[in-house]
Amino acid sequence: MVDAAGVLEEVWRSDAAGMRAVLARRLGDLDRAEEALQDAVGEALRRWPAEGVPERPAGWLVTTAWRKALDVLRREETGRAKTLLLDPPAARQAASVRPEQS
Repeated sequence: MVDAAGVLEEVWRSDAAGMRAVLARRLGDLDRAEEALQDAVGEALRRWPAEGVPERPAGWLVTTAWRKALDVLRREETGRAKTLLLDPPAARQAASVRPEQS
């Protein structure tokens, strides 16, 4: 039986910087990339012991992180759209004072 946590640790040691860079480039935001990658690591810790380690663990982590980041972006957009529907003037004001993303 493969030690999923051990494989994950090894992949993290060897590929974390590259995975983070790919995600940061795609998302345009290093913080979002790091958060998404951490979410993917958590998902791997939950799934790999039961389902087995994927053939390309680093690729699996990047794909999972990308999907999780897209989910967050969609939720944020939906929240902004609903805020606009509920209170258009307040939503416009909030959008104008929103801090810039790095």
